Amino acid sequence: MKKNLLWFAIALLSFTSCIVKKDYINRVVKEGNFENFQNKTVLVTGFENIRANNFINTFEKNFATDSLFVDSYINEFITEAINTNLFAEYVIEVHPILDELNKGINADKEVLDEVFTNAETDYILSFSNFEITNRVETTYNPAVGPHGVGTHSSVEYCILNAEVILYDVKEQKRILQFVTTGESSVFLFDFTNTFMKAKTRSIQHIVNYLKSGKVTYTKY
Repeated sequence: MKKNLLWFAIALLSFTSCIVKKDYINRVVKEGNFENFQNKTVLVTGFENIRANNFINTFEKNFATDSLFVDSYINEFITEAINTNLFAEYVIEVHPILDELNKGINADKEVLDEVFTNAETDYILSFSNFEITNRVETTYNPAVGPHGVGTHSSVEYCILNAEVILYDVKEQKRILQFVTTGESSVFLFDFTNTFMKAKTRSIQHIVNYLKSGKVTYTKY
């Protein structure tokens, strides 16, 4: 009995040691404190700066314009955030004047003052600098038997990165910035489903990070 338990423990340790974890929240910049969001309101906006390096046909098939993709991303974020009680209230705003938020140090201060003055929420949350790319992982499968021939297999992943910035309206400044990553492997050449999963996971990572500070996940 003890021998069996020992082998089980060794097998379990071997299995857990093979689990690969990865940070899906990166390049975090914190410039202020923020309280529990559950009693706070947020204005959510997005900018149409999208770099599609891969999965270009898939993107264009599902989103006729960059604007439709950004709208979809914002709406899916709000749905996920509502389901997890992240904020108390959400306002969607994509007015061109908000584009100054995306210019950083090159922004027009007078316009920024107007943005913060007119905002009727506690925070502004923006999504920008979307990047659609891929990764291919190749695995070597050793030969079976003395005369066997080893083979290689590969898996392609769709990766979606997005920059997220949180502004404190009262303080009129950026208090948090990070990049979220979502990825999914291609299965049975279903590129649309793969892309949508990567998109959803990038959003889930945003919500989880804002709620708990979680950045690391078991690799998909």
